Amino acid sequence: MATSSIRLDQNLVEKATIIAKALNRTPPKQIEHWARIGEMMEDNPDLPYEFVRQAIIAQAERNAGKLEAYDFGQSRITAPHIQKSAEETQAQPEKRP
Repeated sequence: MATSSIRLDQNLVEKATIIAKALNRTPPKQIEHWARIGEMMEDNPDLPYEFVRQAIIAQAERNAGKLEAYDFGQSRITAPHIQKSAEETQAQPEKRP
């Protein structure tokens, strides 16, 4: 990735340094993080911050190969009484008028 030097307000750099240390980032990575969030928020002004934050986390998990595919066709019911009821419902033939 190409890098370039830019001038930033000293207060921004100091704040980024403090936050970066708390979050185990470097100050430049903290500023990149803020810029990324700002860009996403400007592109999607109706989305809440928490949604944008979770989208960034999900993208990082995907890039790390840590996401599991979700099969929308299979029931994931674990409670025995609910499972039995679901099986009974599936076993009944479909009624047609």
